[in-house]
Amino acid sequence: MSGRQQPTMRPHHKTRTGCVQCKSRRIKCDELKPRCSRCVRYGEECIYQVSGESSSKSSRSTTASEISGPTRPTRSIEVPKDVNNSTSELNLGDLGLLHDWTLPSGAYTGFADSPGSEHLWQVEVPQMALQHPFLMRGILAVSALHISRVKPEEKPHYLQVAAYHQNLALPSYRYLVEDLNARMNKENAGAILAFAQITTAYAFASPHPPGSILFAGLCASTGVPEWVYLLRGCRKIMTIAKDWISSGPLVFQNQVLDEPIDLSLSPDDYHLVALEQQIDSLPVSSPDDDEEIEVFREALSLLRRSFALPWQPGNTLGPKYSCFIWVDLVPQRYLELLSILRPVALVLLSYQCVLLHQCDHNWYIKGAAKRIIGEVYNNIFGGNWRPWIAWPMQRILNQ
Repeated sequence: MSGRQQPTMRPHHKTRTGCVQCKSRRIKCDELKPRCSRCVRYGEECIYQVSGESSSKSSRSTTASEISGPTRPTRSIEVPKDVNNSTSELNLGDLGLLHDWTLPSGAYTGFADSPGSEHLWQVEVPQMALQHPFLMRGILAVSALHISRVKPEEKPHYLQVAAYHQNLALPSYRYLVEDLNARMNKENAGAILAFAQITTAYAFASPHPPGSILFAGLCASTGVPEWVYLLRGCRKIMTIAKDWISSGPLVFQNQVLDEPIDLSLSPDDYHLVALEQQIDSLPVSSPDDDEEIEVFREALSLLRRSFALPWQPGNTLGPKYSCFIWVDLVPQRYLELLSILRPVALVLLSYQCVLLHQCDHNWYIKGAAKRIIGEVYNNIFGGNWRPWIAWPMQRILNQ
């Protein structure tokens, strides 16, 4: 035999103190703090369980490895000691969050902007959440963000609480929407749709880094925030679950969307028609240019419908839904062009901000339109593009 020394096998040490993400994927965590190397590499939340937390969470039937879609990166989060690790039980702190949701001035008010929707969001959605833990976690996350604004002296704590609950909610939601045809049913359809809207509120109410066009959490592969993907799932949810939703508390969500819309009823439509003429006058020097212009035309057509929707006879949807419907329906290619800051894509976003500004009374939307259009202005330069956004700038900044 050769005298060459046999290589030494590196022992594998199991760890019970790694981050939640690594344990859920059953991979070794290097336990670096505030974020382990793997979470830094993939831009994920890095959450460490506090001492005494149950490790049963790693054996849940729904794991992150079963979920598709981009992951929303954010800062490292230490789990507050008073947050219950269980996804099915509530502690006193959680009950306090739920109480805030239901108060007359509570977090639910950000969703109740349509006739008849106040009782739905204040009472029926929380009742629904008792049967669907992921929806309950979403409610608690948004309620924590609401309290962080009401009690600024405790903001860091409640931001941690909010991120913790949202981190527990998203895997189950992703699992369901990954295969709606197989996993959605009459019992969970309403909860899935409600959570999609709650997730949007979470994105608006979360802290935003400077320079973010569409809020925090850009997916590294697409440049588009994860909440956009989650919100856009509403369309598919409503298509598959139309009959179930029509007989449930979220029935008003199906109204108007499939009906013809009279664009002339919108008092702002002539501004959008003028924008359409500007887009049509753009030079086309390649097939790629032609393809982009077609995408912009489609996005603008949908934007005109969103502007006109609140003015339709019999409409029961509030201005917030008119605003978000556009994000849900625009072509995926438009989002890709927006992520690389194509000027016309930014112009269209600035016009959408006019709709967003009409929702400024909403606690989690307040100030968003001004911030986004400010970022659009900073990113749209050269080629005399800034005059294109003169009207939305005037509407938003001078009101």
